[in-house]
Amino acid sequence: MHTREDPSALMDEMRSAVESLLESCRDPAVLMCGPVQDCMCEYAEAAILHAVIIGAPVPGHAGLRLTPSAWILGLCDCEGEMRRMIISSLMDGDIGAAKSMFRKMEEVHRQVMSFDVPDAMAPVRRKQDVARGIMDKTRSDMLYATLSRRRARHLRIVLKNL
Repeated sequence: MHTREDPSALMDEMRSAVESLLESCRDPAVLMCGPVQDCMCEYAEAAILHAVIIGAPVPGHAGLRLTPSAWILGLCDCEGEMRRMIISSLMDGDIGAAKSMFRKMEEVHRQVMSFDVPDAMAPVRRKQDVARGIMDKTRSDMLYATLSRRRARHLRIVLKNL
């Protein structure tokens, strides 16, 4: 998704794979084991990120048929992917696209930081700490890009008036 290619076919394939996985994991002990949770977390991240990119409502855990903990962790991981998209836009000189994605990232960040989940249920606090760092770093990059753009614009005006 962060390469700006249409992910629809891959999303359908992931959805089908996760549904098959969930059908075969009817035992709660198996459903909650690490590899299954990791798969659900990755799917949640992809589905949430896709919704954010296309401007659709963020799907909930029930709509995706995932455990709440996998959904929350997937939401937390979206910020890193959104940062990559913002950096790509900045590198391409498209500050408008970067600002648009940054606004969406801020909304996701507010959601991520609103959770208060015991560590025994899901390692949300650690993910929140990582998300906070990602957000701060991205905010700094956005500020630097904006100031650099202003300086360049002012320099062009000064040079034009010489």
